[in-house]
Amino acid sequence: MTDGEEAASPPSDASALVRPPLRFSGIIASSGRLYAACLRPLILLFASIGAVIFLFPALIFFDVGDNLAISLYLLAGVVLPSTLLSLGFAVASVVLARYLRGEDHRVRPSLLALRARRRDLLVAGLMSGMLALALVVFFGPLGSLLIALFYGPPILVQAIALEDRPIQDAWARTRAMMQGHWARILMALLTVALGLGILATTMLGVGGELAADLGRPARVAIFIVLELVIFGFGYSFLAAANLVCYLDVNARAGDDSAAVE
Repeated sequence: MTDGEEAASPPSDASALVRPPLRFSGIIASSGRLYAACLRPLILLFASIGAVIFLFPALIFFDVGDNLAISLYLLAGVVLPSTLLSLGFAVASVVLARYLRGEDHRVRPSLLALRARRRDLLVAGLMSGMLALALVVFFGPLGSLLIALFYGPPILVQAIALEDRPIQDAWARTRAMMQGHWARILMALLTVALGLGILATTMLGVGGELAADLGRPARVAIFIVLELVIFGFGYSFLAAANLVCYLDVNARAGDDSAAVE
């Protein structure tokens, strides 16, 4: 899916795009600069994940009862997307970190770099999926807006992907780095996640209104295109914000060697 993409060579001062520790405004600004610098590989990554997420429900062609339909909806609409996007955030973190180090930051080599930790990353992704499921079950529509906050989960997936740690060590490392920073980092990511959620809801609502008079195939096509745009552009920015937050707490912990020299 990403064999043919060409990543622009990073400038020699690429690491200057992010200089932690950062305040809230610095996190947003650094995320934006990093996002713009690596937009092409990130869009290809998340649009591809979005296509897989949309394809999966289409494979369920058999009739099911109401109870099973709810379970399948939660699986296909909540757990699966959260897990796949969490894995995407791991790959995106490597793409961005390699860019900052002046290395090849295409998706394929970044993906191959994670082979040794694929099981740990899958466990982390499933943790994100279970968190997403709990949010939807207990908080309904509000929970749906908050799901993106826990993709990864943030900081944990970066500790696995960028520091080559098993999940147990990565969790201990995450707790140590986040000591005293939970509220600040979660508030920064919550702001980005809510902003993206509101923007996505608005885009889909406007698209639905504009396509109201069209036939069903046209409406479905417009919906899919809008969702892929949201996946490609929106989650790319959130992935950049996740990495910047990781770099911030990593630097404050006194060890910034894991991701950026």
